[in-house]
Amino acid sequence: MHKMKAHSKIDSELKKFISQRSEIWQKYDEAIGQKAELDKFRRFDNPHSTVALSPMSNSKTPPDEVAVVVWKLKEEANKIKDKEQLIQSYQRKIEETKNQFMSIVAVGILIVGILLYYIFN
Repeated sequence: MHKMKAHSKIDSELKKFISQRSEIWQKYDEAIGQKAELDKFRRFDNPHSTVALSPMSNSKTPPDEVAVVVWKLKEEANKIKDKEQLIQSYQRKIEETKNQFMSIVAVGILIVGILLYYIFN
């Protein structure tokens, strides 16, 4: 009976040991995956390729910086919208001018045609 308890205890300890080692290897695999993911961002880590940006807010805290950036993006979006409307206005004027030009050319051709008719008749 004493041998069975010892054998059972060894099995229990062995299972515990294997479980712990399995968990360690699983965490190791996760860490390797995370390292590979981080390595994708190494190009942003080069201090020579980035420019130090000046803070956009007086407090220099991340929430305030984000708020200022969002506000600036909104301003830029509004400027873009205004420019798009201006471009559309110019496009309408160009189309109107083209139509007027075609009308003038058509009337001019008609007048030249009438003059040539009277000249040769």
